[in-house]
Amino acid sequence: FFIALLLPILALFCCFFAPAVMATTKSPHTISLSDGTPMPTVGMGFVCRDGNKCATVKQSCGTFLRLGGRLLDTAPSYGHGKSQQFIGEALRNSGVPRKEVWISSKIPAASMGFDNTLARINASLTELGVKSLDIALIHRAN
Repeated sequence: FFIALLLPILALFCCFFAPAVMATTKSPHTISLSDGTPMPTVGMGFVCRDGNKCATVKQSCGTFLRLGGRLLDTAPSYGHGKSQQFIGEALRNSGVPRKEVWISSKIPAASMGFDNTLARINASLTELGVKSLDIALIHRAN
């Protein structure tokens, strides 16, 4: 619940303040999780409302990564699944190693239950073209 509230706040912060900070520091700010794993504190969500016109998602994601952003947020419902494909392409084209980037995706509320959740995560992995997600959130949009 807390992360679901935090991501929109981080996205707003990123839009207004983070580009200047990241452009000057060249490294994202992180917090340490309980096991010592660093997690970026600045992320950006990428939404494509029209699945046929998602080139801006790919472009903005690439720019975010070039500026030092390292937490990408998406969902299978964004752009009818095409947003995740474009984010995956942008990550591969960026030259940033996957291990440096946190990817957050969402499980639609309609996909609850072990088998449905696993299937949705596997579909997101395929759409993104990655082997793992760092964060999977329950998505109750609208």
